[in-house]
Amino acid sequence: MSIFPLEISQNISDEDILYKKEDKNNDSALLTSDSLLIMKHGILGSKKLHKIHVDDIYSFEKITGGQESRVSAGLKISLFGVVLGLITIFIPILNRWLENLFFFIGIIAFVIGTHFILQSLIRIRPHTSIYIEFNKGKTHIAIVFPNIGNADAENLFNKIISARKLKKKSG
Repeated sequence: MSIFPLEISQNISDEDILYKKEDKNNDSALLTSDSLLIMKHGILGSKKLHKIHVDDIYSFEKITGGQESRVSAGLKISLFGVVLGLITIFIPILNRWLENLFFFIGIIAFVIGTHFILQSLIRIRPHTSIYIEFNKGKTHIAIVFPNIGNADAENLFNKIISARKLKKKSG
């Protein structure tokens, strides 16, 4: 069953479709020779359909961003800091200055590791987006695909270029 509304799916024949990607958890796109349909997935499962005529596309670009998770590195660094702190507490070192140095290095490692963990929880995940401006640059929308270098994003980007060239030739 299609994610796009039934009245839209019925009016489009398979020959007219240049690109189609339907995803229940991410943005979906359907490109025909005349229009681009985008189903944006919002918070709590909400969906919103956008219809853009190929002639109205003012500009578009592909953007990548996000950051990989650093939870495992953060756990290792934090654990190293805790171990270093415990060593200074439970194993007496003859030199007080060296003991203080180990303790402060342990605290710094623990703080950096905790920062990595918290940053990974609230980070923007790696993604590839196609940013489209339409209505003479007055309106914009981004179609977001998971992971950097997503093949679906590359394919849609190239198909939009092809659709615009076909419209200019026929128009």
